Amino acid sequence: MKNNIYLLIVFLSFEVNAQKTIGGVAAGGLDMNTAIGGFISQIDLTNYDPIGNVYVNDNWENASVMLRNDKLIHGLDIRINLLKNVIDIKDKKAIRTFAIQKLKYIDLSVLNDSSVRYFNPFEYRFMDNTSVVGLLRKETYTNKTWNLAERSYLKIFEATYVKALDAGTKRDRYEVQKEMYLVKDNVLYPILPNKKKLANELGMEGGQKDEFVSYIKKNKINLKEYASGYKVLSYLNR
Repeated sequence: MKNNIYLLIVFLSFEVNAQKTIGGVAAGGLDMNTAIGGFISQIDLTNYDPIGNVYVNDNWENASVMLRNDKLIHGLDIRINLLKNVIDIKDKKAIRTFAIQKLKYIDLSVLNDSSVRYFNPFEYRFMDNTSVVGLLRKETYTNKTWNLAERSYLKIFEATYVKALDAGTKRDRYEVQKEMYLVKDNVLYPILPNKKKLANELGMEGGQKDEFVSYIKKNKINLKEYASGYKVLSYLNR
């Protein structure tokens, strides 16, 4: 009888330990299936790392960078990383990172004699007074009341995998997107797709609001389109 008890204890002990280790290494937290007796039958080796692009510019681009202390650095190979809110700088030995908060603007070379400027919006705010994260690209440089700016941001599409159904995607996906804003006194106003709501957002009332709505209708301006910002800007600065 004693021998039977000892054998039962040994077997139970072996069953518990069989699920705790793999090759002598602790296996707590692994997604696995177990066979009869507690032996491991399958380990989930799926790669759950996110996929997609996190850079404003896909390739390394030559650029000049103006720091917050007004020091200008030319001839840098950079990429703008929206996930970490930094610029990656490539030199002969390594890739270094530099926080966007420490710079004023970046001029990315496009052609031999032109560039595209992205600037740190530390002096800019959204309508609710929250800070603007990332970089802005000013689309217009007028001396009038209103301007346009493009904001690049990172949209994250979360994994949809359902284990019970074995269906859906197992990896988050990153996608760089862009949206246009109207700018006045360093405040960013999103271009809403509804013309009446946009008029309210811009502080229009009464006849001024009616005139704006009529202008959108008459010119068949689709506020969902990226280029609509230029047409709205033309009206506001008329």
